[in-house]
Amino acid sequence: MWFCLVMRYTGVRLQYPVLGWEQEIRQNKQQQEHE
Repeated sequence: MWFCLVMRYTGVRLQYPVLGWEQEIRQNKQQQEHE
């Protein structure tokens, strides 16, 4: 499953600036807690 997150992170980082990248990490951490 982790490799799916890595692929998504890579795509996000290519599309968004560093600040957007950090925001995505925070959102995904919250989602992982729910899972």
